[in-house]
Amino acid sequence: MPQQRFDKSLTLFILLIFLLNVKSERQTILAYRAPGECDVNDPLSCSRQKHEVCSFLDGVYKCTCASSYSRLPDGRCLAIDECSDPKLNECSTDAICKDLPEGYSCHCKPGFADVSKRGRPGSVCRKEQNECQSPHTYGVDCDANAACTDTSGSYECRCNPGYSDVSETYALLPGRKCIQTINECEDKTKNDCSENAICTDAKDGYTCACKKGYVDASTNVAKYPGRTCNKAVQEEQHYITNIKQCGGSHHCPNGQICVDDYCKCAEGSVLVGGGCKLTAACQVDPECDKNALCINVLGSYTCQCKPGYFDVDPVTPGRECKELTNECVDRHECSPYAKCIDNKDGYECECNDGYTDVSHQFGLKPGRKCVNTSNECAERSLNTCDESADCIDTPQGYTCQCFSGYIDVSVSAHLPPGRVCTVETSCPKQKTDLIFLIDGSGSIGSQVFRNEVLRFIKEFIELFDIGLDNTRVGLIQYSDQVRHEFGLSQYSDKQSLLAAVDNINYLTGLTRTGAAIEHMVNEGFSDRRGVRPISEGANRVAVIITDGRSQGKIKINIFLFHYNLR
Repeated sequence: MPQQRFDKSLTLFILLIFLLNVKSERQTILAYRAPGECDVNDPLSCSRQKHEVCSFLDGVYKCTCASSYSRLPDGRCLAIDECSDPKLNECSTDAICKDLPEGYSCHCKPGFADVSKRGRPGSVCRKEQNECQSPHTYGVDCDANAACTDTSGSYECRCNPGYSDVSETYALLPGRKCIQTINECEDKTKNDCSENAICTDAKDGYTCACKKGYVDASTNVAKYPGRTCNKAVQEEQHYITNIKQCGGSHHCPNGQICVDDYCKCAEGSVLVGGGCKLTAACQVDPECDKNALCINVLGSYTCQCKPGYFDVDPVTPGRECKELTNECVDRHECSPYAKCIDNKDGYECECNDGYTDVSHQFGLKPGRKCVNTSNECAERSLNTCDESADCIDTPQGYTCQCFSGYIDVSVSAHLPPGRVCTVETSCPKQKTDLIFLIDGSGSIGSQVFRNEVLRFIKEFIELFDIGLDNTRVGLIQYSDQVRHEFGLSQYSDKQSLLAAVDNINYLTGLTRTGAAIEHMVNEGFSDRRGVRPISEGANRVAVIITDGRSQGKIKINIFLFHYNLR
């Protein structure tokens, strides 16, 4: 195949960038790339899910695995040893990184508490504090009659000897409510049970229950039984001697039974108002829950859940009693910087003062994720820094700085520094003769030309080391005429080069892209315009920017130049 117009060793790479005309004041620059290729100035052109990076290989930018990464069969990039480089893992500087066959794990060092969000252990480690030594500073809420014990990431409270822990009754954590251990039943002056009741000492106070043969007539029998117990007195019955009341065809009225020819109330009941009333209904298979107390009242009974149990249905008290379980005592999901509040239906978490509840951002219930509101860098969700950037806390807020080995391209997305960081490639360090061929025809528009095209060129130049021995840059503007703005050897430093780009004036006119490409290849990459000899090994790269609407034929020209043909 003939190659008369180009030296056989000449290689020309052409990147086509089209300005899409959407008939608006502002137009968008998009890049055409072959499958697998990427744009070093676009951090989203490679898959972050696969951990790919944009690298310069074989003359083009391609999505590859970074150094120290290997490609898995499913296409993902897996770090060979993520622990070998802090940039390859999310472990806190106060955590120990352990390499695993596939991935790694992080564990906070001794003396540090893990306050990481769920699913990322060891990513945020905070130095443990002895809250018990500074109770006022850390808001320690142990009872005055309890001892504080420091634990990993928190503290515990335990009631002192001689005191009973009744915290659970008040839906509190252990050691928050301690009362002196007293048997109120041993001293009549310390309880208000009826003299006809049995006093039973309890962990939190005491209970009263009327003795057998007595009925409970207390004012609030459901809550305070056994305070008033009355003996069941049967109404006096007058019998006429030698006259039988019952027997044969004569039956006893009002629930009475016939005993020795006389009508009487059965055992456990007395005659009241002409009828028999139960005095010991609790002995006749009551419906009280097994964890409830049965209390005899005249003619019936009532049920009351025992201490430590709550009534599921107060309308029918004591029929279903469930144990009051304090989840806050055992393991719970509250943040170390939140207080656990026990209730009948479970528990709730509430972030401490000075902390912000960000649980909803992670799909968690309230109080599961609490972060310090005074330091946005303490938690990634509070700042907008790129994952490959350091968050630096400042009195006014925070700032972001890309890691070493990454390039800050945030300005391209109109964002503050450190919001978009891309891997620094080897291309800008190589010798390169770079020519921009930019469309200055009337279809571009002066606003897009200056605000988009020239801005893009300046940001692209920022990626390179400019110099006669490093990267040389030339720029050609075209419409229906071709104008050399500057040649490859005209500017030897970046500052002068950027100033020259700012001074470019918009041409206007028709679009002759095909002729402009031929001129660039023949004249732009020529000795007199500053191109280096092939023997020096400098890459020759062309960046063509156009809106794609040429009045000339360009299809065959682009095809030929892509394959280094005529």
